[in-house]
Amino acid sequence: METEVKTNSKKDIGAVWVRESKKGVKYISMQVTINGEKISLVAFKNSFKEEGSNQPDYRIFPSEQLTK
Repeated sequence: METEVKTNSKKDIGAVWVRESKKGVKYISMQVTINGEKISLVAFKNSFKEEGSNQPDYRIFPSEQLTK
């Protein structure tokens, strides 16, 4: 079940997007604000997870921003 949270009901600290790389790999892109600092992160599916294990489903990494 999905629950929709209205942005004015709670103070949000960030946002999450589902993206796809040029190679077709789906990943999650996040931006969070902690103590006034914006932090960009990405999460990729854990391809080493063993079924039935307590390993994480996704691994989170600092985002490498492309310079223009």
